[in-house]
Amino acid sequence: LLKGKFNTLESESAVVLRSLAKGGGVPPYSVDPELLLWDKEIYYSSEQRKTLKARLTNVMAGKQEYARKLRDHLRRAVLASRLEREVGGAEDGDRLDDAALASIAIGTNGQDVYTQTLRTISESTFVTVLVDCSGSMGSILSPSSRSAKAAVCASELHEGMRGARIPHAILGYHCVYRSGKGEGVDWARYDQELRHHVFVEAPGFASDAGDALGAITGKERNCDCESVLWAARYTAQWGAKADRLILIVISDGLPTGSRHGATYLERAVEQVVGAGIEVYGIGIEFYAETIWEEFQKFYPNRNEEPGRAASGCLRVPSEGLGDMVVRELTKLLTRGYGMSRRAVRS
Repeated sequence: LLKGKFNTLESESAVVLRSLAKGGGVPPYSVDPELLLWDKEIYYSSEQRKTLKARLTNVMAGKQEYARKLRDHLRRAVLASRLEREVGGAEDGDRLDDAALASIAIGTNGQDVYTQTLRTISESTFVTVLVDCSGSMGSILSPSSRSAKAAVCASELHEGMRGARIPHAILGYHCVYRSGKGEGVDWARYDQELRHHVFVEAPGFASDAGDALGAITGKERNCDCESVLWAARYTAQWGAKADRLILIVISDGLPTGSRHGATYLERAVEQVVGAGIEVYGIGIEFYAETIWEEFQKFYPNRNEEPGRAASGCLRVPSEGLGDMVVRELTKLLTRGYGMSRRAVRS
């Protein structure tokens, strides 16, 4: 995937994620192997979705205005992008790419030599939203909780992308304590089992309207680095044919499920953007200004560079989603084509 760049991300949860081991005096990221047997991916049945629908409806009461605004913003952006562009460096197409003629002549390129018509943004972009479901997010049953605000944000993103026909998925993560693990061993994750939730399955156009988003609520702790890598693998799998891949992480701050969690999260994000997936953090109501400062280190505001996709962060104020946030979210999704796997020329 992604012309081989994504093979630096482990194909599944590994005992040692060696790529997170460099520098800073922090040891390689390691996991007690027995914990891997207890890690789980959680999907929601149609019956569970029926139960969760009422909870989501209560959370969304009075918030539909921003879902409509986000959807309208995205639709206009998609329509504005539907101009035909010439895409070079393709393996097949209607005609030879003029820019590749010289490399063909000297025998250095015999495969990626055709041009195609660029697909619309709704077809060439895949977006994954990853929601922090750790205990500090609070209960979704409280309208003022971070979980409730995250559920509103995720639901509005879902409705906006669904209305604009942008393929996407919405995932969640937390971890639970397992007693008696890791004693006497310096594992990075030694007593926490991962719980990864699939609230809205790719490609995001299901008829259930995202009812499982009602399951977003705070539980125990969070192991962000492994969860970000898991979401990145999901994104690469489902967005394998897309030119632009985006991962949006909604969280209220710091990892708590492993030793040296902040350092490993920073490295995990850099690993993902290095694989060509744009990563953006959405911060929900931080406990302190210092946590926001730390959050910006995890998701630094950096434009696309050679060998690195764009990254950035956005802060949702205490009053929740508003016009400014909707505009900024739309910019994240429509700012360009990121680190595309193909060369695009107007």
